[in-house]
Amino acid sequence: QFNFQEFIDNHRINLTNRTKLIDPRYKTISLLNKVLEVLMNRKEIFEYEYSNKTAYFFDSDEKRISLKHLNKTSKSIRGKSGDYFWFYGISSNVALNPFPHYKISHHVIFKDQDGQTVDKDLQHSLRRSTCNNWFNKDWLDRLLAWFTKLSCENERISAHVDLDKVVSINSTPHEILSPVGYQEPEKK
Repeated sequence: QFNFQEFIDNHRINLTNRTKLIDPRYKTISLLNKVLEVLMNRKEIFEYEYSNKTAYFFDSDEKRISLKHLNKTSKSIRGKSGDYFWFYGISSNVALNPFPHYKISHHVIFKDQDGQTVDKDLQHSLRRSTCNNWFNKDWLDRLLAWFTKLSCENERISAHVDLDKVVSINSTPHEILSPVGYQEPEKK
């Protein structure tokens, strides 16, 4: 049994006289990325491949997701813009410093009336026009709504990695306060 920090800080760990684990940090990152991928594949989620990553989107008719448990109103992670449907989704990647966490990126994807993903150029154009009035609060609330749906409104998302081993992830982002701020413009 190893202390997690000592485990990932080592370049090589001797498990037995004949078995060595090389670069446990990279193996841990790979495993944690895989855990979230497997969890996504168990949900009603569809994937969209970007150039070097996969983004995940809920494919449901649910219009709004309540954020009452976070003292907020509800937020959409799906909507309509003209003749197209938009879906809010995320991609993620694990980082271990300064503490183990998932780095989350926002994505919006568009489908036509037949449920087919539109081509890349139209995706880009629709994203610029549809999301141009989404401010930081809108993006944060959509992120919170997305993880609320993923976690079934629980505080933690649990993924079984073995019969008796569970990886547990907070369903709300880690809050970091900055001495520098930004005043959001008021919506008209």
